Amino acid sequence: MFNPFAEAAEADPPDSELVAEAQHGNRVALEKLVLRHQAWVYNIAVRMVFQPHDAEEVTQEVLVKVITRLGTFKGRSSFRTWLYRIAANHVLNMKRRGAEARATSFADYGAAIDRTPDLDLPDPSTVPVDLPVLVEEAKNGCTMGMLLGLDRRQRLIFTLGEILGASDAVGGEVLLGLAAAAGVGGKALPARDRADVQRCLMIASGFAPNSEVASVLLATCLWLRGDPAVEPPGPPGRWEQR
Repeated sequence: MFNPFAEAAEADPPDSELVAEAQHGNRVALEKLVLRHQAWVYNIAVRMVFQPHDAEEVTQEVLVKVITRLGTFKGRSSFRTWLYRIAANHVLNMKRRGAEARATSFADYGAAIDRTPDLDLPDPSTVPVDLPVLVEEAKNGCTMGMLLGLDRRQRLIFTLGEILGASDAVGGEVLLGLAAAAGVGGKALPARDRADVQRCLMIASGFAPNSEVASVLLATCLWLRGDPAVEPPGPPGRWEQR
């Protein structure tokens, strides 16, 4: 499957060929280019605004900018870098909407989890989909809730690296200096908040409290929040490609 955030994103025909044809008025090439990247832009947008209808609007806004500015693309960078810089700048500077308009802390998220009844899984014969699918959907929902506790830059960095699989090189190309702004300076989180973050991340990710993965998730989240008491999880800007 084509992934624009892979180190070597291969597509047939390549973006550069479609861009050249689109710049000369080939509407079919332009449509192929838009359809190739539309879902990836949406996947960024939905983790920034959380509601599907809002994400669709944001995706359309980004693609309109891409189409109207395509004539200015000179090939000094890859088309991927150029397009997703437009997407990144747009989602960082757009007006607040949907769930994002409500301030949410990790403490709020933890309290919401505490209020959720601890129920057994349903009888497989009573639900229309397999139970593993329902469990995965629940995990995805919890992860989305956790993202509400991050600011926009932090959410964008987490989404590109941990969810969409951007490597350090690709993420750096797209974000330029934005990654440094998310992980430098700031005040250490109180111990209670750190515990809330750890609990939320473990629940959202489905990992055991003392597992290595949970520890890495906690360190990553605290570092993104600008906690000076936490060493970055690997070199700054380093995202392991998944």
